[in-house]
Amino acid sequence: MAKQASQQVLFRLALLGEGEREVPGQSRKYIVMTRSNSAVPSPRFYYLGKSGALRTGGTIAGSIPVGPKRREQLLAAGKAVVEAAAPYTVAV
Repeated sequence: MAKQASQQVLFRLALLGEGEREVPGQSRKYIVMTRSNSAVPSPRFYYLGKSGALRTGGTIAGSIPVGPKRREQLLAAGKAVVEAAAPYTVAV
C-alpha cells in the first residue's frame, strides 16, 4: 500500500498547480507560498503548517485560518495531483 501524502504536501501541490510560488527562507515553522489571486493589493501569503494548518495573511502573526470550503477544495486538488502521478511512482 502506498504511503499517504500529508495535508501539507497536498496543499503545496494544489497551490503549485494554481500557479502560486514558494517563498524561500521566511519561516522555519511554515512553508510560505504566494497568494496572487488575492483581491487585497498588499502582499498576501499562504502559510502551510506541518500538521495540516493552512493560514493566509500578510504576516504569520497577522494570518487567519483558511475557511473549510477553500481548505477542502485545495485538499481535493492535491489528491487529484497525487492520483494522476500514481502510475509513474515506484514503490521502494
